[in-house]
Amino acid sequence: MLGERWDQLEVVPDSEISAVQRLIRQDVPIFPYPYLREGQRVRVTRGPLTDVEGILVGGNPKKGLLVVSVELLRRSIAVHLDCTHLEAA
Repeated sequence: MLGERWDQLEVVPDSEISAVQRLIRQDVPIFPYPYLREGQRVRVTRGPLTDVEGILVGGNPKKGLLVVSVELLRRSIAVHLDCTHLEAA
């Protein structure tokens, strides 16, 4: 697979492949989930804040802290949101 550099291949760790395979073999519902990191710019996809963008400051599958900033004023506000309602911006 291509990694962060276009000219260098990277290997997917066996532990990650094994974890996915184990989940697939189980009789439990699985679904895609957005891969989000702290510090990443995100967009709200559902609810009254749909299309608001900000920075994900902290997060877990249930609740994340979204920070919306006004750069010129150097001021920010924050709100706790369901991380399943976020996507990478």
